[in-house]
Amino acid sequence: MRVAVPHHLHGLLLRAPWWERSVAALGLLLLVDSFLPWYRLSWTVIRYGSGGQTHHVNTATAWHSSSAWSLAVLLGVTAAVGHVTCGTATTRWRTRRVAWPAPA
Repeated sequence: MRVAVPHHLHGLLLRAPWWERSVAALGLLLLVDSFLPWYRLSWTVIRYGSGGQTHHVNTATAWHSSSAWSLAVLLGVTAAVGHVTCGTATTRWRTRRVAWPAPA
């Protein structure tokens, strides 16, 4: 059984070498990972006298933790997109050997 690939997906990226496809996959993985919780902080408060407990949990993604992490994610994803775009959009010319004249 043959599966038909949409025409717009049958482009240059699918014919790119494995390292260019892996850079694209890692850039996508970085973007998805930036929305997951990067750290979790939990604590319990016990009230004096009544003994009531309150449990608190604080989590943060890369976008909420600091602007430095947000900038790092943006730079990483931009670098991956730029690498894939420049790698697949440029035409690779075959190199030819030049026959140099033999020394006299």
